[in-house]
Amino acid sequence: MSEKHGAKDENQAHSAEVDKVVKVKQATAAEQISNEVHEKVNRKIDEMHYEKRERSGGLIWALFLIFLGLMFLLNTTGLVSWDVWSVIWRFWPVFLILLGLQIIFGSSALSGTFIGIIALVLFVTVGLLSIASTNAELLERWNVRLPDSLKNLVLSRAGNGDRITSEIIVNADEFADITTRTLNLNIGAAEFRVIDSSDTDFLAVNAQYYERYGEPVVTKEATGGALLIGFEQEKHSNVLSIPSKMEYDFTLGQPTLPTDITLDLGAGSGEVDLDVVEIKNLSAQVGAGNLDLTFSRVSLPSAMNIKAGAGNATVTLPDNVGYRLVYKVGLGTIKINGDTVGKMGSEQATLSSDNYETADTKVTITVDVGVGNFELNQ
Repeated sequence: MSEKHGAKDENQAHSAEVDKVVKVKQATAAEQISNEVHEKVNRKIDEMHYEKRERSGGLIWALFLIFLGLMFLLNTTGLVSWDVWSVIWRFWPVFLILLGLQIIFGSSALSGTFIGIIALVLFVTVGLLSIASTNAELLERWNVRLPDSLKNLVLSRAGNGDRITSEIIVNADEFADITTRTLNLNIGAAEFRVIDSSDTDFLAVNAQYYERYGEPVVTKEATGGALLIGFEQEKHSNVLSIPSKMEYDFTLGQPTLPTDITLDLGAGSGEVDLDVVEIKNLSAQVGAGNLDLTFSRVSLPSAMNIKAGAGNATVTLPDNVGYRLVYKVGLGTIKINGDTVGKMGSEQATLSSDNYETADTKVTITVDVGVGNFELNQ
């Protein structure tokens, strides 16, 4: 009997030990499953936070790209002048503000929406204020009214001084026996216009600029009957305070005096409209601005050389003038009377008008286009 009881006790003890081992294994497995679930949940939460941060930052960049695209569209359609960028880039601290807000408010969906709304408001405000300082008449056509306090903030000339209007004249009494004239214009960011008249002055300049930025510097030198006149803008050392709406009007007198013109235009816009002055050669380089050239039969030069980097250049010729166009295109376009003739990547080519060989008046135009545009109208 005792042997049976001993075997029974031994079996019970073994069974209890087995149960204990099973329970330990079950607990270990449950803990492992719990840890794996907890790790997956944490990983998913981290991914969600990262995606939210990415969406928040991506929204800011998306709005920024839309803002740039709209401003460039207004530039290329001619609604807003290119010198609007001299105002826009003053607002670069806006990006620091948006990044700081993103850090403060975190990466929740609510904060992302909040920061996106603030970014949209800031970009719209920057755009409207910039347009107000360069093309105020456009906002009037759009029936957009901005508070005077905001407009004054942008138009403030602190650091640049007061707006000044002056006139500079290179008159006929200064030089004798002049047989040719060369005009070199170097304009960084401004609006300008070149016209002609029957006056006896070699050049008259009407300038509107600021006390410490944009003052016209006119040089003049005569050598052996050749008069060289140079013009450039005086620049301030503090580039953060570049003002807008600097304007220069040039009037060429002495219409029978053979004249060469060289233009170097940065980010401004210019118009050359000549009727009576005798132009022999014209050379123009356009950075990111707009340049319009219009000639009569009398003023039409025999040769023009035009380079358009990221800007736009337009030449208008009189009727029945024969032309030969020598062109090369990078990423831009070339059009004649609205029809595209030179597209992106075009190697150097030559195109002549149908009447070039028989025309009494002819012109050769050499054009090198980077990412800008050139248009020839007749």
